[in-house]
Amino acid sequence: FLASVLFALLLTPWQGRMSAPAVIMAEQAQGIYSQFPAQVVSATVPEGQWVNAGTIIAELTNPQLNYALQKAQLEEQNLRWQLNQQGFASELFAAGPALEQHWQAAKARVHALQEQIHQLAITAPISGRIVTKNPSLIAKTWIAQGEQLFYIANNQGLKGEAYLSENAVRRVRSYATEEPASIKFIANQAGLAALTCNWQELEAQNTQKLQPTLLASTYGGPIAVQNKPQNPNSSFEETALI
Repeated sequence: FLASVLFALLLTPWQGRMSAPAVIMAEQAQGIYSQFPAQVVSATVPEGQWVNAGTIIAELTNPQLNYALQKAQLEEQNLRWQLNQQGFASELFAAGPALEQHWQAAKARVHALQEQIHQLAITAPISGRIVTKNPSLIAKTWIAQGEQLFYIANNQGLKGEAYLSENAVRRVRSYATEEPASIKFIANQAGLAALTCNWQELEAQNTQKLQPTLLASTYGGPIAVQNKPQNPNSSFEETALI
């Protein structure tokens, strides 16, 4: 089930109505992204296949991470040996508690690198169907950090999200103190029935990277966006979750 672009018509108790770009999607749906630059080892699960949560759906590798782990393991082993010999060698004894601190730090580096490498085994975060699969998921192909690998959805329920301006958020919040607003989702495609729901909650949303992307103007959606490097200073917008 692919998300559908719509407009949400918010019918407020006594102050009229407002509209906002919105999307209807599977209640349980999640995109999977590469956490690091990586090379594809295997990704044989096809689009359309149902997968259970925790199933490995792709395997990636990063030679730099593998090399860094080997180097960190050798350093940890060397420091552990020195710590075991500290009582028998005067130069090691002179290092005092600092030697154990260095060993603990080396152990932490090994653990952190092992966790990063573990993330290269891509697992399904939820049970659902593979809706989209990155066509670049071919053995020996390199994947950029942050690149979407899969989109998985479970069609057992639906949810709607409407993106509101700050002024609209203030209006909805003021109406909610009187009576919950009703919301009608109207599809931008002819022939699809409108859905009427009750407003559930407002949630702050980091909109540096708009999700779902089909609402973005760069993909023909109604929300104006531009491609630019990620900025550490986050901007927020309110989202009405239905």
